[in-house]
Amino acid sequence: SKNRSHFGSRRLRSCSSQIVYGIMAHLKEPYRPSNKEVDLSKIPASFTASTLFNPALDSAEVTEISASEHTRLAKIALHKLFFVVTVYSFSHGFVSTTKIKMKEMYFGSDVLAASGSAVYDSVGIVVSFLVAPFWGTVGDTLGRKFPIALRGVSPALARLSLALLGAAGMPYYLVIDNGLQLGTEPEVYVADITYDSSESMRSAALGVLSALSVLGTAFGSIAGAYLQHEHYSLQRICGISAGGFLLYTLLVLVWLPESLSYSRRKVWKCNTNSSPVGSIRLLWHYRATLGFLIMGFAIMTAIMVGQNDIVSHYISWRFGFKDLSLSMFENGYFLIAAVSNAFITPFVVHKYGATASALMGIVLIIIGTFILAFAPGGEEGHVLAFSAACVMGLGQFWKPAALTVILRGVDPARQGELQGALSSFKALIGCTMPMCFAYAFTKARTGFAGTPYAIGGCAEIVVFFLIMSHLVCRRRAQLVDHVHAEDPPPPGLHSVARLSTNIRQRASQKTGPSFRGGSEVELPTSTIKE
Repeated sequence: SKNRSHFGSRRLRSCSSQIVYGIMAHLKEPYRPSNKEVDLSKIPASFTASTLFNPALDSAEVTEISASEHTRLAKIALHKLFFVVTVYSFSHGFVSTTKIKMKEMYFGSDVLAASGSAVYDSVGIVVSFLVAPFWGTVGDTLGRKFPIALRGVSPALARLSLALLGAAGMPYYLVIDNGLQLGTEPEVYVADITYDSSESMRSAALGVLSALSVLGTAFGSIAGAYLQHEHYSLQRICGISAGGFLLYTLLVLVWLPESLSYSRRKVWKCNTNSSPVGSIRLLWHYRATLGFLIMGFAIMTAIMVGQNDIVSHYISWRFGFKDLSLSMFENGYFLIAAVSNAFITPFVVHKYGATASALMGIVLIIIGTFILAFAPGGEEGHVLAFSAACVMGLGQFWKPAALTVILRGVDPARQGELQGALSSFKALIGCTMPMCFAYAFTKARTGFAGTPYAIGGCAEIVVFFLIMSHLVCRRRAQLVDHVHAEDPPPPGLHSVARLSTNIRQRASQKTGPSFRGGSEVELPTSTIKE
């Protein structure tokens, strides 16, 4: 019995260690050396090997690096990214309850606060539609660190206006926070590092990123609510949050390693690629393989944005949650969503595939949304409200699962452009979402109380059918040959060997590609899917 328990504990430690390191793992196979003229195993389009962590090296100067050393460097880079994202999300959540209170102080009531801020939110989405492609192109030309660092500037300035002016600074806060859209999302950093990984590994990294973002927001909200309970001034809390965003920007610039080497960067050109026209062109190029999925992803994200703008006001009005109960509702949802993103995502994706996992998550969110819409108001609906938060939190693994397919289906040299296009497309679809949900919230007081979430549930059903259409189209077109029939396989050694042979043949014809001077090698989708 003692030996059995010892064996079980050792196996449990081994299992937990595999889970932790498996999430961070980058390579499942060692690189195979190629010829000396063009070492393709060290210069794939996925920015691997030592150029990933030594961006000053030219592609011709890449030295041999072992798979274990590469894995170690990838883990360190991901750990640093996770830490700075946690700092960002903690600073973002730190003023969640303070912001609600200051909005109600400025506008006069929770309903007026929801409808008044929705106008600014809609303007911010339109601005995002215009500038997001520009920042995506900047990331492909100047590197990932600069646009990721700029992401913390506008929220720092917005919260600084509240810290200096109090509730009277709310218009400045809304204008800066929504109108000054700077930087890009950090998912592109994960895409650079994990491009050669399996879909479960990539979804795990994206899931951990989402989980830490959610947990950081939750703990930041708890800390801010505690300081507010201890009678700290609202302006001081906003000042602390602004300092957190400035710390995030400094950490990214100084501490986070660059994931895009100089040899992989594009040459900046002032053309339509850095505008919404370029985003539409990029999405149109991938319409056959990713069209329905990108559309569904954009609509679902826009729904989440619209619901997040009113959820605190709606819960307070409908079920009477205030202060502690409201914090328990929100933070319980955040905690379950974090567990779902970090731990459920890789296992579900490994078993069912990324697209099927996204469908399963959306089904859970639909169920939770309709529970929240039709639950009775007041204390009678408290149990159903918390149940809806649990179900919706469990379904949050839909996002990293869907994002895994989208990132993997686009050429790695255009990941920054893809992030800009996704943000622009989400803005194009969701520019009216905040206004729509805010208007439904105002009408809910005299009509059906669950109108906002009933509308949201119907829109989520549309998303389900769009992603289902993507799954059906991919299977009919027979575009895959991986263990998961809907998702593209990782480019293994056979792909690298075949690509090496093709380029050597082209080089013998004196038409070989150049790997110097910032030129790019874009792998077509057919090359990746061996």
